[in-house]
Amino acid sequence: MLHKEHRQNRTERLRGYIIYLIFTARPRPLELSQLMRLLDSRNYPTSQHKLAEELSFLRDAGLLTVNTTGSGNADGAIDWIERYADADRDAEIGDRLRAKLTPAGINFHEGAKQVEGIARVE
Repeated sequence: MLHKEHRQNRTERLRGYIIYLIFTARPRPLELSQLMRLLDSRNYPTSQHKLAEELSFLRDAGLLTVNTTGSGNADGAIDWIERYADADRDAEIGDRLRAKLTPAGINFHEGAKQVEGIARVE
């Protein structure tokens, strides 16, 4: 039971760090390759597949969008996240993927909104 709680806490903090790091990059979106390096520097190393899972969770919660460099919208974000998860390297998908917070994501980080399954990190 303790292991399951530890894993859940780590996942919630990882999600919080993702929100925090994207927030600090504002107003620019944060490239996913850079996000992975920043997470690693904070002792939260993660695989592309795990990062894609958490980005999908956060996107479904309405906290962020994912698009390609040069794309102004998040159309097809699910396909890009799936392709990113399955790629051996970030460069294999052809375009750089980047994440940006929605107004709900900004509100979460600033404490104006609570979301189950995410720990606020500052």
